[in-house]
Amino acid sequence: MVGRRAKEVGADIVLVVGDITNFGSVEEAEKILSSILEVARVPILFVPGNCDPPQLLSYSPRSQNLINIHAKKRRGARERGMLREGGIYSLKAIFRGDEE
Repeated sequence: MVGRRAKEVGADIVLVVGDITNFGSVEEAEKILSSILEVARVPILFVPGNCDPPQLLSYSPRSQNLINIHAKKRRGARERGMLREGGIYSLKAIFRGDEE
């Protein structure tokens, strides 16, 4: 459903924030994220939640289009702002993969 909606609206990225699984495994989380990627066909940025396995916090998925942004800053040519309850976060062009 998320991937289909992203495709319908022409999203550039999909941001998945927390609780990807319900106390599932890293493999289950990657399967869920990969299924979104398969339909949306845009990069999927994700942050694990408290119901996800702790190993997911530092996990690097096999696909370069599944991007774990937990506790990372990324640099790029363009900066995008994103408003979220509790504050404003800055996303920079993630495609270079430079980390500060």
